[in-house]
Amino acid sequence: MIDTNLLLAVAFSMVTNFTSVVPVPESDIPKSPQDLRIYRLGTVNSPVDAMVAGPTGAPYWLMGGVVQYFNSPQNYFREQSPERIGNYAGSPTLTSNQVVQVASDTLKRLAKSSSMPNLAPRVAQAGVYKGKRVPFYRVEWPPVTRQGGTVGAEIDVDARSGKIVLVHLLDVAFLDPAAARRIRDQVYTADSSPKRNSWPVAPRPTPDQVSRAITNWLMLCARLQIPTEPNVGLSDVNWNETSLARLMPYSSAGPACFVRFTNGVGFLSLDGTVILHTSGRMQDRKGRVVNNWRDLSKKLERTLVERLAFRPEELAPFSPEPEAVPPAVGTEGTRALWVKWRETPLSRNYLPTSERKPGFAAEFDLETGQMRSIKFDDPSLIGALRRAHSERR
Repeated sequence: MIDTNLLLAVAFSMVTNFTSVVPVPESDIPKSPQDLRIYRLGTVNSPVDAMVAGPTGAPYWLMGGVVQYFNSPQNYFREQSPERIGNYAGSPTLTSNQVVQVASDTLKRLAKSSSMPNLAPRVAQAGVYKGKRVPFYRVEWPPVTRQGGTVGAEIDVDARSGKIVLVHLLDVAFLDPAAARRIRDQVYTADSSPKRNSWPVAPRPTPDQVSRAITNWLMLCARLQIPTEPNVGLSDVNWNETSLARLMPYSSAGPACFVRFTNGVGFLSLDGTVILHTSGRMQDRKGRVVNNWRDLSKKLERTLVERLAFRPEELAPFSPEPEAVPPAVGTEGTRALWVKWRETPLSRNYLPTSERKPGFAAEFDLETGQMRSIKFDDPSLIGALRRAHSERR
């Protein structure tokens, strides 16, 4: 059992210590434990590893007793929308040498050993916008140990402000196993009943629950014209990856049921309403781009209105944006593209993606034009989905 309230307090302490030595943007710093939310809990390494997010949605990955990863929404290198590149332009206040010094000093403060070798970093500047280089830099260090892969650590710096917008400590040399053990002892209590291992096991749905969920899922796929594989019956369920869980902020609706089939297809049902469908990993992601993402997005909006009885005013607050720069129609490129509908800004002033409420998202195959995955995030849209589902039973 994990005491999540205590874990949040520990997480806040770790994030506070991290931001005291790393000059991150002020808006990304939580002011109290109430500013943090746990979005992911447990990894293959420890049940108390966690990803928490602060007021702007900036993730802090707590792993191995340290803040192993931080990424600000104000990071050019992680920007997904070409329309927002202009927001990262400006005049630098730091030279490239000063950027390296800031990043190197920060990495030394994060190192858990004073004997950390002095490795020479690689430096790359961002691209060009309107004839001028964007004043963002990525600084990478080689691995310290043989377990560090090809990169040991990376830090992104906004040279306009001198703020660090990304820290990724990939080498195990930066972890703190002793602190990780203290955190685990503090917030985690193993079940006293005999088990083959100490990992908390997610509760499993009953075959009857899964059978009803499959019926609702197939109904949704039919209405949204999502092609389904032939082997998606109760006998094809991968029970090792099928579980019940409470989702924030929807925990009042009861446990959500995630079902995974042996062919990789999966879905998530919340109190009988399917809010996520995934076709699994695409085997061949490269192909010829035949369909425009805007046309596919408009088609999905029409389908939601015509086949699921969504009201146009329920979709109106959200506008679609591609998660990555889409390849041009008629070219060879990546076929799979996620499009996310987020809250449309009420003014023309820049509003970071993290501050715009997510509505729903869909993954399209740009070659066939088929929708491969869809998920609903906004509670009002989930309510509309539930209404549509109950009306057509």
